[in-house]
Amino acid sequence: MAFKIIVVLATLAIAAYALPIPTQGIEKEVYDVLPEEVKAYVTQLSDADEKIFAEVGDQIKGKDSNQAYEILKTKSPDLAERFKNLYAVLDGKINSLSPVPQKFAKDLVSAVENAKSEPEIKAILQQGENLPKEAKDELLKVFPTLKSILKV
Repeated sequence: MAFKIIVVLATLAIAAYALPIPTQGIEKEVYDVLPEEVKAYVTQLSDADEKIFAEVGDQIKGKDSNQAYEILKTKSPDLAERFKNLYAVLDGKINSLSPVPQKFAKDLVSAVENAKSEPEIKAILQQGENLPKEAKDELLKVFPTLKSILKV
């Protein structure tokens, strides 16, 4: 599950990297919610890295972390290691959460990843707004960029 989070975030990150940083609309909302680690990772990507992600994007979909790592490694061992390190950091953060905020984080990623419609994503966001204050506080300590979707 956590690797899927990284794939979603990396896809968003690549989109954010490929275009100017958005200043309005849904693109800005998505960019603003990305964890700082992902934003930092994106700023460090080279043009060659971006091309590799574009090449392997379809191959990585549906793969587990080891398979995706191996695919990246064939194109660029350095990029694969940096991606693995980002994965480890974000996975550690998600796993550090207590059950309620952890479930919300995983549900949110799953909704974004598998959603067929905007209402499905909005339903998960509504769940975030309805989380207990303690769960929101914990999420914000680990992922401060979620503030806008938690409505705190």
